[in-house]
Amino acid sequence: MKGQPLNSFFSDVFENAKLEEKYNNTIQPARRIHIRYVTVLTGILYIIYSQIDKFVLPNDIAPLANLLHLYITAPVLFMITFLSYYPKQYTKMTTILAVAPILAVVSNLILIVNIDAYTTYLTEIYLIIFWVFTVSGLRLAQACLSVFVIFCLTMINTYFIFPLPKELFVMHSFWMISVVSFGLFNAYFLERLSKKNFLTNEKLESLATTDNLTGLYNRNKLDEILENE
Repeated sequence: MKGQPLNSFFSDVFENAKLEEKYNNTIQPARRIHIRYVTVLTGILYIIYSQIDKFVLPNDIAPLANLLHLYITAPVLFMITFLSYYPKQYTKMTTILAVAPILAVVSNLILIVNIDAYTTYLTEIYLIIFWVFTVSGLRLAQACLSVFVIFCLTMINTYFIFPLPKELFVMHSFWMISVVSFGLFNAYFLERLSKKNFLTNEKLESLATTDNLTGLYNRNKLDEILENE
């Protein structure tokens, strides 16, 4: 049907370009608010995380972790929060939002090279992937691209650069695939639900403002237009 989302699993646009533009304009205000609160909360958690590092990491590694979590990751998240107040910065905001999890994973991979209890820090990567798909506020295509980079970096690092023991790598791979699968499944259906609700509202608005026989605006819509004028 014209205006319906594409049938491709990775579809993130409508067939109708004007409808896609209207959908984007409609969801942007709510999405900016969502991203604002998510990045504030995540930034605060990274500040807490940086303090926990001091108790669980060796003294020679703790300053590096503090630098990565407190002075790089958290400020990037708060910068996204700041940009969310400016609608014209929406594209820049979502671009940085897609890059921020990648930076967090790179920080994680730098740390696990330097510590013995690296398995504790591997769980952060699983949480980051789930965060991207279900919490971040990114559109499906943006989230998939971000997670694809994260997945490739992590698997290359844990197999070639800092190889894990065979048994641990097998389990690590299983959990990586699992969290990507569940996250993608959830993000896909949330995106579809959002589009379906938008199309339903469009249909209801059309029924409320146009005449079924002629397709012209009805009296209520004309009164609204005249009042606005």
